Amino acid sequence: MTAAACALVLVGNWAVAGEDDSNDGAIRFRRVMVPEGRRNDWPVGDARHLPVKPDRFEELVTTARAASLASEAPRAARITEARYTARFDETRRVLVGEAALSVEQAAERVALLPLEPMDLPISDARWQADPPRDAELGLSADGRLELLVEQSGTLRFDWSLCAQNGPEETAAFPLELAPALVSRLSVSLPEGCRPVAEGALVRRERSDDDRQQWDVALGGRREVTLRIERGDEEKPRRPLTMLRESLTYDVSVHGLELSTAWLLEVHGEPLEVVDVQVDRPLKLVAARLDDEPVPWTILEGGTAEGETAPAGDAADRGPDSNTANGSSNDSLSDDQSLEQVDRPTRIRLTLPKPVQGSSRTLRLGALAPLQMTTIGSYRAFIR
Repeated sequence: MTAAACALVLVGNWAVAGEDDSNDGAIRFRRVMVPEGRRNDWPVGDARHLPVKPDRFEELVTTARAASLASEAPRAARITEARYTARFDETRRVLVGEAALSVEQAAERVALLPLEPMDLPISDARWQADPPRDAELGLSADGRLELLVEQSGTLRFDWSLCAQNGPEETAAFPLELAPALVSRLSVSLPEGCRPVAEGALVRRERSDDDRQQWDVALGGRREVTLRIERGDEEKPRRPLTMLRESLTYDVSVHGLELSTAWLLEVHGEPLEVVDVQVDRPLKLVAARLDDEPVPWTILEGGTAEGETAPAGDAADRGPDSNTANGSSNDSLSDDQSLEQVDRPTRIRLTLPKPVQGSSRTLRLGALAPLQMTTIGSYRAFIR
C-alpha cells in the first residue's frame, strides 16, 4: 500500500476554475492527498515547494487574513464626525469626559476601522443602542488600535487625560484624536480659566454658576495641544488669518489705479481691525468688506495723521480730494526729506463687524495721481 501525505496547495482566486471569481481578497487553499516521496507527481506545477509545519502554516494564514482585512478597512468604514466633551479638574489638573463618534459603514461587510493617531486613555466603549452594545476594540499586528464595525452607528466611550508638567497657571493637554472628517470639543472650565488651541476656532458658549462652557472647533485636525490658562484678564492673541490676494492695475487720465481684493479666512479670535501699509505715491481712496463700506484712519505717513475717512467718500469726490489723495500737486516742499517721501503710509481699517471663520472679501482701491502735459495733440505722462 502506497503511503500518502497531505499537501496544502495555495490557489488564488484567478486560478480556481468554476468557482466564484469575485476578487474579495480572501486567501484560499486546498488540502490534497499526494503520494509520499513522489514530489514529481504532486499537483504544484512550476510553483516553488517550501515545506512548512502544519501549525506554522495555520499561523501564517491567520496573520495574512488579518492583514488583508485591515488593508480594506479604511475604505469600508470611516468616522464622519467626532464630538468630545470634557470637564477640567483644576485641582488634579486632569480632563475627564466622553466621546461620541459617528461611524459610517461604506461597504456591506464587517470592517476593521483604524483609530490612530488617537492616544486617549479610554474605557467603557459601547455602541449607542437600547440597550447599549459593547464595542470590540483591539490592536492590529503592527500595534494600531482598531474598531470592529459591523454596521453604521455611534460609538461612545469615556476618556481622561492628565496635563503635562508645566507652570501652575497653565495646563497643557496634547490631544491625539481619532481620524474624523470633523472634530469638536466642548470643555467645561472653572471661572477665570480659558482654553487656547492654535489653529482652532474657540468661543465661549455659556456660563453656569461658577463654571463656563467653551466650544473648540477643530475641523479635520487630529493632533492639537489644548492649553488651559488662568488669569483675570484675557491675553490678547493675534488671530490666525489666511488670505488670497489678487491685484488689478489700471492707467487712466486720473492716474494709476490699483484695485486689491483679499479673500480672508480668520481662525482663532475674530478679526476687528486691519493695519495696512500703502507705498507712496499710492493713496487709499476706497475700502469695502463684501458690500459694506469700511472706514479707515491714517496712522502715520499721511497728510493728516489720525484723521478718519469714511470709505466711499474719497472715491466719490474724485482723485483731487485732499482727504484721500492730498493735493493734486505732488511736488515736494523744501523741508520734506527723501526719507519722509519714501516712507509708506500706515492705515488702520476698522471692519464694520468682526470677521471670523467663513470667507469674506476685503477690497481696497488706491490711486497714484500722475502729472500730465500736452505735446501737440497728444498727452504724455511725466513723473
